Amino acid sequence: MVKISAIESTESSRAHIRRVFPTTIAASRDPFVLLDEFFVDESAGFPLHLHRGFEAVTYIIDGTLRHTDNLGNHDTIGSGGVHFFCAGSGICHAEMPVGKGVCHGLQLWINLPPELKKVHPSYQRVESNGIPEERPPGGVLRHILGGPSPIEVKTDVHFEDVHINADSSCEILMPESHDGFVYVYEGTAYILDITLEPGTGLVLERGERHTIWCNTRTRMVVISGMPLGRPITMHDGVVD
Repeated sequence: MVKISAIESTESSRAHIRRVFPTTIAASRDPFVLLDEFFVDESAGFPLHLHRGFEAVTYIIDGTLRHTDNLGNHDTIGSGGVHFFCAGSGICHAEMPVGKGVCHGLQLWINLPPELKKVHPSYQRVESNGIPEERPPGGVLRHILGGPSPIEVKTDVHFEDVHINADSSCEILMPESHDGFVYVYEGTAYILDITLEPGTGLVLERGERHTIWCNTRTRMVVISGMPLGRPITMHDGVVD
């Protein structure tokens, strides 16, 4: 297991982000290209820009975000909802906060295999009440991608938002064919002798099983995917 820490920065559009990877200390995790935790208010956001060669999920933790693109989509999603697109051969989109206050969320980029790099771009949206949930003892498990999620993904990935109550625990298991990681965005989690606070995560290997214990209310994402076995090259929003 390897602990990773996000690097904080402010983009040219004044959006404040915590980049989990890729950074100078943490490379992309095949098949995952990038993971950002973002905080944007009415003075910031992500204006119109181009993407190609990957899929991306934007998960809204708190606030409201408006998605627009050159496919004709104009959608607003609130807390707990998801914007998802397959950039494929190319999509131009913008994501801007709505209303006052801070919009807080996560965006994950997922690489596409070579045979899908030129696929026609597409877009999906799911409101919070459309995300399947389980309620194991001590918490809530939300299936953002994979499993019972209604979002159609072209790659074999799982993305789960896990809420753990104070003085409770949960067990996580990496599939035998997947590499993955845990990332904490609220509270504090303990795995073996490792402490994870907001902005930190843990890289997990295939088949690993661990118990996570929390003494405060904690929220984290558990993400895994089948590696494509290809180098990841990213430049200006394009993944070759």
